[in-house]
Amino acid sequence: MIGPTTGAAVATLMALVYKALYSESEQRRLLIDDLVSTRGKLVRMESETARLAERERLARDPRHAGPGHVQHHSAAARGPP
Repeated sequence: MIGPTTGAAVATLMALVYKALYSESEQRRLLIDDLVSTRGKLVRMESETARLAERERLARDPRHAGPGHVQHHSAAARGPP
């Protein structure tokens, strides 16, 4: 049989190990939450960057120019008022 002192020491050691494992698990959970949040932000930023790049590309393409674009060029061709 294990003596009371040895049993208490083993129980204390196991409690410390459990506490360390729980703390590490909580820290990992927080890091994973942060990673998921950061990935979501990255996806939104990449989407916005792609949207702006496409808008810029279309703005440079005369086939996609709206009536305001044509009027702007016509006014420029006429010269100052």
